[in-house]
Amino acid sequence: MWKIFILALIVLFVIYRLPLQGEIPEEMIKKAKELDEMSKDKLELAKNTYLFVDSKFTSPIREYLRQPDRIFLKNRNAIWNLQNEYIPSNTQNEIYKDLLLLTGKFKEEEFTYTQEMCEISPHEYWKLKIDNNTIFIDLWMSDNSILNDTFGCYSPRPCNFEQYICAEGFP
Repeated sequence: MWKIFILALIVLFVIYRLPLQGEIPEEMIKKAKELDEMSKDKLELAKNTYLFVDSKFTSPIREYLRQPDRIFLKNRNAIWNLQNEYIPSNTQNEIYKDLLLLTGKFKEEEFTYTQEMCEISPHEYWKLKIDNNTIFIDLWMSDNSILNDTFGCYSPRPCNFEQYICAEGFP
């Protein structure tokens, strides 16, 4: 029985790491341009994009157990057309990254992927390099934290709401 459990965890990790597929929706390109135009620098662009993605989707704790089909949703068009619905936080992080890359202000190498475990749940966040500083991007935390402002922070163990780490100079 434990072999099936371990195999299921491995499959879950692999699925979480699968990249998003499909064409980038025109509305997503327009939103990236709008976010860029309303931001005075890269840090403000990163924060405005974080707040936008946070407002577009939700990621309640353990929601993947109620809606496991969403883990398999990797099509950008299908994801983009969802509004105020649950999307796994790793998918939200990918949408966030896509939006920043679309602005042309960020490069792929400025993002570092990090994955942690919380009991049986994989949890990911990004480290984003901006002007020789590293900030953390963890969209799961925006819905599940005791902090009011979660930009620049991540939860190393998301099963504990009170545990978080913030980049220097952030909340």
